[in-house]
Amino acid sequence: YRRLDDGAPSDVEAQCSKCSCRTIWQGSGAMVVSVAIIVAVVMVATPAGRDMGARMQDLWQPLPIRASNSMVAAPCGVNVILARHCNKQPPWAEHPTPQQLCTETGMLRGENMARIFGKGGRLPQPTRLFARKLPEGTYSSRDTYLLWPVAQRYGVQVNTSFAAEEMVGLARSLLEERHTMCGGTVLVSWDHCSIPALAQALGCRDERCMNCWDDRDYDTMLWLRFDAVSHQSWNLSLKIAHERFGGFDGPSSYRECIGNPVEGSAFGLPCKRNEAWRAE
Repeated sequence: YRRLDDGAPSDVEAQCSKCSCRTIWQGSGAMVVSVAIIVAVVMVATPAGRDMGARMQDLWQPLPIRASNSMVAAPCGVNVILARHCNKQPPWAEHPTPQQLCTETGMLRGENMARIFGKGGRLPQPTRLFARKLPEGTYSSRDTYLLWPVAQRYGVQVNTSFAAEEMVGLARSLLEERHTMCGGTVLVSWDHCSIPALAQALGCRDERCMNCWDDRDYDTMLWLRFDAVSHQSWNLSLKIAHERFGGFDGPSSYRECIGNPVEGSAFGLPCKRNEAWRAE
């Protein structure tokens, strides 16, 4: 008895050699080969054997080859939903809301988001959450208050890597990572003065993406759907979704965004303002 690699036999192999395991295996193999040769000779040399061979050939028909589903690339679809942060009182109000806080309605709006997204809701469960980067020394924001209940319910961290003025960088990052997010949903809370520009940076050319955002509108969401045609090509469609939580606050206007440093025009992505809105 010898190992095939010329090494010393192990204890298990030594025990096996005592009962002639390999000899039995080799002997059995030789017996199988011998029987196969005899059967082949009989089938070729005798009329009965040739007749049996013909019948076996009739029975042995190749099965049709079918493409396995696992061999076909699964379709890749990604949702990106853009929402405005929680409610606030504007800077010119008698009691304006501090930057890092929301009104009572705004706080409850975040709780409503956790109801309408995911299990039991009417919108897909978010797999990624994005909010504007927090200023130094600030630990809360209107974005994070909107997303916090969703983050808690589904155990998803809120990504605050991108500042308000880095909106184009956020869009570029999402576009580059689409193939890694197949089947996922990205929920973004952002400033309404920048949301149309963010949608445009993501490739949307629908009229709703080109129009400015009403100051009083906390309810509307832009739902962008990306479906892969190839690794380099995507189809983009748009739905208008609504949170359905309370009515619009105050009269329609664009006052908050005029002169705002993160308004779409600052990125070369201007929006079309409704001339009927108040602009004073």
